[in-house]
Amino acid sequence: MKLKDLLKRSPFESAKVIVGEKQLHQEVLSAMILEAVDIEIWGEPHQIILTSYFALERLNSDELDAFFKKMSYIGTTGLVLKMDRLI
Repeated sequence: MKLKDLLKRSPFESAKVIVGEKQLHQEVLSAMILEAVDIEIWGEPHQIILTSYFALERLNSDELDAFFKKMSYIGTTGLVLKMDRLI
C-alpha cells in the first residue's frame, strides 16, 4: 500500500501530513508501535512507526537527530505522532 492510500483510511483522514509529494508514493509494508529508540534492532524498510512520543521525549537534540538519521538509513516510510495520551 502506498502512504497516500494509507492516509485516506479513517484513522488518518484528519491527519496533518508533513511530507513532499514524492514521499506520499512510498510503500508501507508494516507498522510498529515505538516503545524503544533502538530502531536499528527492530526497524525495517517501508515501515510506518506509530508513537505517542513517550519513548522520544527524554532524548536530547543530538540523540533525537541520531534517531531520525537511523530511520532514514533503514528506509522507514514515516512516523505518526498521536497527540493524545496513548496510542
